[in-house]
Formats: sequence, structure tokens, C-alpha cells
Amino acid sequence: MRPIPLSAALFLAALPAFAETTFSAGGTLELYHDPAGAGSPDEIDVSVYGEVETNGLYLGASALRSNDDTLNEFSLGLGYRGEFSDIGYDIGLTRYVYPNDSASNYSEIVLGLSKDFDDRFSGGIDFGYDVTNRAASLALAGAYAASEKVELSANVKAYEVPGASSEAEWDLGATYAVSDAVAADLRWYDGSDYADGYVGLVLSFDTSMTR
Repeated sequence: MRPIPLSAALFLAALPAFAETTFSAGGTLELYHDPAGAGSPDEIDVSVYGEVETNGLYLGASALRSNDDTLNEFSLGLGYRGEFSDIGYDIGLTRYVYPNDSASNYSEIVLGLSKDFDDRFSGGIDFGYDVTNRAASLALAGAYAASEKVELSANVKAYEVPGASSEAEWDLGATYAVSDAVAADLRWYDGSDYADGYVGLVLSFDTSMTR
């Protein structure tokens, strides 16, 4: 774990003294009902994250604790985000570590593109490449702001599985903004490799400050 604080220190030391820097942090409580089909226990996940960004360059870290301890996860990511014309872009490299399932550790490069079509409709596309397992993925997202508080959204993702056929998964749900920092998301998940679809409720808290 020593490279994580060292990387953060080098990143912060490289920030120009005059640069505007944004610090973000938050957490989620995720409740999934019977995610693997009838007879399996429900899944409960708690996660936290932190990120520092300056002039588009960012460094972030997150940790997730699950009642299924094989899903416990730590991640460290470095990337750059910005906007060209009306299209937002984000390219980053993230390392995922599973302390109770080290065979699942991997590193992924993702290029994300996003666009606000008007005040209500937005969309995005992510191209991912799992460097460790040499597998690609493609994800599409769309959202509609039904009101100031409610957003409807859908996501679909297709990805390669080493040594097996490609798979796909999708979700559809709604997010309610309780406040500027707190949100509740109710969503249905399904996919080609799922025994059954399942429902998930996510409560999230996000905050940031700029100096």
C-alpha cells in the first residue's frame, strides 16, 4: 500500500501554486436485493472516495466494504478531464485491488465522452480496456431531467470476458436529489450473465470545495 500515499504526495507537490484546486469526497450505502438469483443473500456495500483535481488533472482513491468479503475493493486512479467544444472528455487509468480475492485485481484505461443535448437530455459513452486481462468494454449512458429533483437514466455495457463469450448488462432507474449533497437512486439491473434481474437502492453523499 506504500505507493498510494507516495503517488499522492508527488501529485500534490507538482500542483502549481497559482492553480485552482478542487477537493471532492463522498460515500454511498448500496442495498441490492438478491443480486445472484433466488436463495442467495442480499448484498450490502458501503464505500467512500476522495479526489483532488487541478487544471483538469486529477488523482482519486476509493474503498468499498461489502457483506460479501470477496467484493471488498480499493482503487487508485489518475486521469485528465476537460471539454472540447460541447463535448466533455475524461481519460484515466485506475488500479483495482481486492484484498480477499487477489486473482481479480486489474488495471483499466477508460476514455469517457459526454454531452448535454439541452437542459434536460444528456448522454455519454465510455471506451474501456482492462490492461491486466486484455479485455475491452463499451458503455452507453443516457439521462433525462424530469424535474429539478428527479432524473431518469439508463445504462448499457458490453464487455469481453477472457476465455469466454462477451457479455452485456444494463440498468434503468431514477435518482432523487434530497439536497445538493445527498441523493437516492432506485434502479433495476439485468444482464446476459445474470440468473435473474435485481433491484438496487443507493444512498449517496457528495461534497467538494475549491481553493
